Amino acid sequence: MTTAAKPASDRIAFLDHIRAVALLLVLVFHSLNPAFGVNSLGWTGWFRDFGGVPKSFLPLLPCSFAWAGVAVFFAVSGFCIHLSHERSAQKSWRVFFIRRFFRIYPPYLLALCLFWVFLPHDRLAGEAGAGGAGAGVGQFLSHAFLVHNFQPAWAYAINGSFWSIATEFQLYLIYPLLLLMSRRLGWRGALCVAAVLETGLRTVEFLWDFNPPVLLRPLPVFYWFSWAAGARLADDWIYGRPLFLSKIPALVLVLPMLASFFFKPLFSYSFLFISLVAVKWIASWLERPEGHFSRPGVGFELLRRIGLVSYGVYLLHQPLLDLVPDLLHGAFPHVYFHPLKLYALTLGAGGLVCLFCGLFYQWVEQPSIEAGKWVIRRVTRPGARPERVRV
Repeated sequence: MTTAAKPASDRIAFLDHIRAVALLLVLVFHSLNPAFGVNSLGWTGWFRDFGGVPKSFLPLLPCSFAWAGVAVFFAVSGFCIHLSHERSAQKSWRVFFIRRFFRIYPPYLLALCLFWVFLPHDRLAGEAGAGGAGAGVGQFLSHAFLVHNFQPAWAYAINGSFWSIATEFQLYLIYPLLLLMSRRLGWRGALCVAAVLETGLRTVEFLWDFNPPVLLRPLPVFYWFSWAAGARLADDWIYGRPLFLSKIPALVLVLPMLASFFFKPLFSYSFLFISLVAVKWIASWLERPEGHFSRPGVGFELLRRIGLVSYGVYLLHQPLLDLVPDLLHGAFPHVYFHPLKLYALTLGAGGLVCLFCGLFYQWVEQPSIEAGKWVIRRVTRPGARPERVRV
């Protein structure tokens, strides 16, 4: 039996800590390439090639799997989006999309314009050289309309991290379809559909040796189950049902995830495995008493603050980290920077980006959120045109 939803005043404080952990993993991973010129091991047959990287890279081998932070973000996103929508007093899709637009798009567009104007580098030059002067404009427009992930030449241009912003936005667009399926088929049926689509596409990816047809890899359903698993957990928690994955031992999820890092036939499913581990992690916290949601101490408070500004850091960090070697070599042209030292300096620059993004959150993200609330008040005021399309 479905019970009443938990009141909207309930706050799940530990989610900021999880966002912070995910962000720190991403910073750890994106600091590798500027320092070493590589960020992961290659493959020899079906197993990892430990001889294809500099020896100084091997002590940091665990960092090469820290891209897992992106999958954690997707799981947390699915949880938070469904939680916010279900507990909202205004459930129209118009309000939903206005809220998501102003939370995500204005800060994203500002970051896009900043990098387009001030840090074009070889990303834009190479694209223009390949496709003429108009290619750079097309690249910018594809990013502005959040469809750049459908063009391989543009997916990681300007800012490599932007591919996931486009995918997230597209997952928001099909979120109403997920809810419709959950109401027609139940959450188990909806997740089965999402799982079949995602695992099917990931199987195609492996069979095509990680180079699938152009129109398959960027489809948002490639990540649908990974994202929807978080939404299913949120629904269980809101309505007081047994939590998704709560009865499954953690090792049952962790072991396939670890195996997928080193065994090529499983690697295509690693994103999915990581998201399920993240959902299990969230579920384990939700089952704890409310007093465990926030922990005292400087470390936990620092994580909370990093989690609060994590979106801004994610938007801005990668091109800035990529600049660190050029800036150091320009300032100290006769100094040799060992890759490990360069890695530490690059990671330190990531810390400075986190500090700066406190201002970015205050000056850009919060005003954008308030603008969205103002628009929602305008469109939902008495006498406004009623919402027609509902699921």
